[in-house]
Amino acid sequence: MTDPNPTVVVDPSSPPVTLPPPPPDGTVTPLVPLPRSERPIQNLIDDFKALPFEVLFPVQRWLGDQPWKMRWVQALLFFALFPLSLAYLWGRDAEIHNAAWAIGTYFALLWGYVLWLLVQPGTLKRRNLLITGTFTAIVGVLLVLLLQELPFISVLYDATEWSFSPLRLVGFVVGVGLVEEAVKLLPVFWLAVKLREIRTPREAAFYAGISGLAFGVAEAVAYSISYTDLNTIGMAYGVVGSGNYVIMEFLRLISLPFLHCVFSGIAGYYLGLSLLAPGRRTALVLLGLGVAATIHGFYNFFSGGWLGLLVAGTAILVFVAYLRSAEHITQHITGQDHPVQAELSAQEIPA
Repeated sequence: MTDPNPTVVVDPSSPPVTLPPPPPDGTVTPLVPLPRSERPIQNLIDDFKALPFEVLFPVQRWLGDQPWKMRWVQALLFFALFPLSLAYLWGRDAEIHNAAWAIGTYFALLWGYVLWLLVQPGTLKRRNLLITGTFTAIVGVLLVLLLQELPFISVLYDATEWSFSPLRLVGFVVGVGLVEEAVKLLPVFWLAVKLREIRTPREAAFYAGISGLAFGVAEAVAYSISYTDLNTIGMAYGVVGSGNYVIMEFLRLISLPFLHCVFSGIAGYYLGLSLLAPGRRTALVLLGLGVAATIHGFYNFFSGGWLGLLVAGTAILVFVAYLRSAEHITQHITGQDHPVQAELSAQEIPA
């Protein structure tokens, strides 16, 4: 008959050690203290041998779980590995415009996710997102450059180069602000009014925000090239340091695209309201453009100092306030007692 409590004698001079009985079948063996010898290395080896490696490294369970198929894990892998891939892809041969596009797009995607969490637009179509971003980044930027050359608008743009004066503020609001916000809203207006692909203020605000991000990235690429040239000259003459260059690139590639997103999101929200009140569409769209252009112009006017930071923070808070009161405003605009819910369409991004 087997002794249910076996004993192990480590050393003839040491007392016997009683081990616990084995666990029932199907249970995990607990880690129990092993008999200790006077040799530390042997003790460490015995400890390693006693570890339940199949529990500590459950490879089969991991493979069965398939975490690489989860959306949030895929996003985590992308945002963690994308910068590393750029370093290996280009190395020391990276051109400034390629690097600016890559980094700007990287942070635009991050901001896009933040925007999605903030706006909660419902289910969206990939095609419409692609149309909005591509149009603004390419056609929209070229259109702004073209409009700048028109007689009246060119005078407004020239006024932005004047000294600190009311006329300079007018140039930033009526010139830069109004032109850029109108161009950024164009693809969203086309999707909403012509194709009827957008149905709610939240959807319109989100698509407009994406348009603003695309414009901000395209603008940042152009500025990054000029910043690089100025930094090279400034470093040669000891006028500026490399730290200033890093801060300016950080500002252009990360912060300012999101501000463009916020400005456009406000205008897009008003466009969305106009979809619910077609009789007042023109007034609502023009009001939204006016609000966005005014905030945009005031930021540009004060961007050289701390007041610019205050205006930027105010813009973000205004955008958040609109979103938090979206249903309340919608009820008053439409005269309904319940908020208008986003309608889902056939071709949608799966949850």
